[in-house]
Order: sequence, then C-alpha cells, then structure tokens
Amino acid sequence: MYSQTAAPKNPQLPTLQHLAAAGERLCADSRQIRAGDTFVACRGEYADGRDYIQAAVDNGAGFVYWDADGGFEWRPEWNVPNQAIPDLRQMAGILAAEAYGSVSGSLHIIGVTGTNGKTSVTQWLAQAIDILEQKPQSCAIVGTVGNGYWGSLQAATHTTPDPVSLQTLLRQFQQDGASHAAMEVSSHGLDQYRVNGTPFRTAVFTNLTRDHLDYHRSMEEYGAVKARLFHWQGLQNAVINTDDAFGQQLCAELKRSESSLHVYSYGFNEQADIRITRFAANPQGMAIDVATPWGSGTAQTRLLGRFNAQNFAAALGALCAGDCDFQAALNALSHIRPATGRMDCIIGEGKPLVVVDYAHTPDALEKALATLREIKQPAGCLWCVFGCGGDRDRGKRSLMGEVAARLADKV
Repeated sequence: MYSQTAAPKNPQLPTLQHLAAAGERLCADSRQIRAGDTFVACRGEYADGRDYIQAAVDNGAGFVYWDADGGFEWRPEWNVPNQAIPDLRQMAGILAAEAYGSVSGSLHIIGVTGTNGKTSVTQWLAQAIDILEQKPQSCAIVGTVGNGYWGSLQAATHTTPDPVSLQTLLRQFQQDGASHAAMEVSSHGLDQYRVNGTPFRTAVFTNLTRDHLDYHRSMEEYGAVKARLFHWQGLQNAVINTDDAFGQQLCAELKRSESSLHVYSYGFNEQADIRITRFAANPQGMAIDVATPWGSGTAQTRLLGRFNAQNFAAALGALCAGDCDFQAALNALSHIRPATGRMDCIIGEGKPLVVVDYAHTPDALEKALATLREIKQPAGCLWCVFGCGGDRDRGKRSLMGEVAARLADKV
C-alpha cells in the first residue's frame, strides 16, 4: 500500500495523547495560532514553516512540533515545549489524524482525482447523499470551490488543504454529524503528503489530460502520482473511467492485483461495468441511460455534455459501490444541480445563452466548446473568452488557443 493512515511505531515520535493534550488545536499556519494551540512547523514546497515559529510563539503557541531535517536547530528563546520530528511533512497528517481521533468508523470518505471533473463529481455526490439521507449536510465537500457543505461552502486557497487543516476539517465534519465527505484529491495534494492520514474508503478516477507540467516532469509522472490514491491503505472501492487511456491501464492493473479492492470501470465503452448506453440533449438538459452491476435505468438531468455523462456515471458508481440502492441513487442524481462554474448556464429572456465553465486545460476547453457547438442554433454564433493562469504550465496556453480558434466562431 502507498501510504499509512496510522502513525508508525517509532520511538522518536511523541505519544498522541500528549499531542492532543498539548494544545487546544493543531495548526500549521502561525497567523491562526491562538493561546495554547500546537504549531506544526513543516518544510513546504515554497515556504518553510520553521521560519514562523517565532510568530507562532508570539501568538501563544503552547507546543511546537518541528521538522528535524536539514540541520535546523531549536532556539532557546522559543521558551515553549517542543519536539523535533523526522520527515514531519510526511507525518503531519497522520499525527493530526491520530491526535483528533480516527474518523474512519463514522465518515465515509470518497476521494476524487483526475485532471478534470473533480469538482462536479464531488458536488454531485454531496447533493445526492443529502437527498438519499433526507438530511442537509449529510455529505461534506473539500475542494477547489470551497470546503463545507453544498450551498454553504467556505472559500478555499487550495484544492486539497494542508494536512493539519484537512484533518481539522474532517474532525469538524464528524462532529457536525456528517456521514460522508467527498474530497477533491489533487496531484499536488498526493505528492506533497497533504492527504496522509486520511482514511479513504472509495476512490474515483475521472481522466488524465495535460496539466501541471510546470510541476510534474512528464505525463507519466503526473499519472503515477494520481495512481497513488488507488493503492491507499484501507481503500475498499475504486471507480475508474476506462474511456480514458490511463484509466484503462490503471483499472487493468488493479483488477489483476490480489487485493480485496472492489474495482468498477465506467464509461461509454462496451466493457465498462457502469456503462452509458445512451445520452441525449433535450430542453431540460440531458437524458442518460446506464447499465450497471446493480441495475439499469434512465435519468433526466440538468447537465450538458458527453463528459458530464461520464461524470454522472462516476458519481453513480461511487454511490452504489458504497452500498446505496441503485434506483434510489439514480433518482437522487436526477435532481442534482450543476456544480458552481461548471457548464453553468445563465439564461435571460431574449438574451444569448451564457455558459461559465472552469475549463483550464486544452481537453476541458475542447469538451466544453464541442458541447456548446452541438446545442448552438444553426444560425447562432459561439463566442469564447478564456484565460490561462500566469504562474502555471505555459505549454498549454497555445494548445488552448488552438482549441478555441478551431471550435469557436469568435475568440
């Protein structure tokens, strides 16, 4: 298995009872420290938390765990109890999870990874589970748009939070009485150990297309990092898009393994376990027919696009793999609303249709524009306004420009 979800036996690690008792909270951001909190000072990708120990102490930190690597030395003027931890960056989430107490028994955590579709799948799962359990805030969300519950998300700075903040969130969701959490799991989050300590029960793979090559050295490395989620200790279910080439490879590998993992493929292809047999646009959105190991049926949705039919199948697979009744899950997903900023339609009487979408990769932009070309009136005109992050993979900019020029009438 790729990662441990419990602290290993190591005489250099503190007792977790001490960790829990040492401070009111655990915190990795010195600016958020309150009197009595435990500050966790890790070395990060772009900043070193140990540079902020003085600020944490000034703010009232009652205890500090700090990364022992790199020749760092504790200063005597930081007059608070402290403990050096080797590889603290890898251990922070595991330590925080054990300090707060395991959520694995009460919180079914669904991790969704892939280049595109993570936000849609997680937000649809949250809506569907709220419907299935007939109780709002049954399923929490962690992701790009925000953290919390459908309809009341708190803004997020990262798709996947730092490990201490993530475990704090999961503990809060548990205390709120949530039964599930649907989490976007980014490649950065996996590679930087942010999800270590998280007891994923179900993992979903949406697709792998070009992105983040400013960080990952190749598509092969990018895919290998995504695949770590499917070798997670304690994982029970994997739901994988086999219309995607990397997904086919990953699914075949997992099905050949000797593990007890339940593996389900989804897509339009004939071999898919969760197969989309038909999808058709209509004035209400899109009708989707599916055939699965749990049953077959049709759902009328407010969604648009072939790629959203795939995302729908992913959400359905995650629900049914987690023992939801097929017909109830299908009915719940028929009532979901599109995720914020994902093929989000703005309609005004007598006005052109405006669609807002987060498409930030060549593949996502192509799928969005191709979908809109299909529903555009014959005499209509498709305009596209798009942008690219200035601090990210520069190589995809020209590719997105080519896609826009080819599929839009005006750019």
